[in-house]
Parts: sequence; structure tokens; C-alpha cells
Amino acid sequence: MRYTYLLLALVVLVFGGCQVWRVTRPPEVKIQWKLDAFEEGFNDTVLSPCMDLFEPSFFEGTPGSEGATYDGIKGGLIYVFFRDVHPKTKEFMYRVSFTEVEIDVYKETAQVSFLVELRKQREEEWPLKWSFRFAGEMIETESDGWQLVKGSAETLEGRRPR
Repeated sequence: MRYTYLLLALVVLVFGGCQVWRVTRPPEVKIQWKLDAFEEGFNDTVLSPCMDLFEPSFFEGTPGSEGATYDGIKGGLIYVFFRDVHPKTKEFMYRVSFTEVEIDVYKETAQVSFLVELRKQREEEWPLKWSFRFAGEMIETESDGWQLVKGSAETLEGRRPR
């Protein structure tokens, strides 16, 4: 019985230590985790980690575009996740990657900028479909951590999928 309590105490200590370690990370690390979670979620067609990056009032106001809202992004992701699958293998045909990430934190807000590359599978190749630089503002929320509240995208190559 004593070993059971000892094992339980060890599990609680490890779990609590992991949580303390996670909470004490610098904001830049937490923001990078959010970007990594989006990338992984998108590539695995899991909506929740993608949407966790955006605050519900998010608005993308790129000059010359209609702009995108939280609900618009959510609907677009759902549409793409179900529509763009390989006809035979049923695997998702897009991959996203974030590079050249720049994060500047100012207390409860942060300015972020990163290069987004969207690739679409064509036979065995993954050619670039759309490349853009995203710049936005994030806030730290108590319940959901760091989230984007606004931003804009500048297309560098290709075009936005329709």
C-alpha cells in the first residue's frame, strides 16, 4: 500500500512539475508553441489546434481583400479538410509550414510576423501553392493563452486557394 501512495505521489510531482515548467516559459516560447500546434493540426486535419491560434474577434484586414474573420477561417478550414483529400488514399493534400518567425512581446500584447508556405500534393511532389508573409497582433488571454486578434497577409508567390 505504501508503494501505491509513493507511486501516486511521484506521478503528481511529475505532472505538477511539468505544469510549472510550462507556465513559467517565456511568452515567445508559448507563442511559438501555438504556431507549432497550428502547423501540426493543419497538416493532420485537426481543427481545434488551428482555431486555438485565433481569438474569436480576429479580423484579417489585408488591403485589397475582403478580409477574414474567425468564423470565415473556421469554415474555410473545414471545407478544405473535407474537400482536398486524395481520391484514392483519402490523405489530406495540403501541407503548411511557418518559417522566419519574429516575435516581439510588449507585456500582454505581441507583434508577430512569419512566412507561411502552403504546398499541395501533385503526384509525389509537394509544389508551392501559395506563399505569404503574415504580420499580426496577439494578446494573452487567461483561458486560451496567446491568440491572434488582427493581422494582414502579403502574398509573395502563388495565390490563395479558392
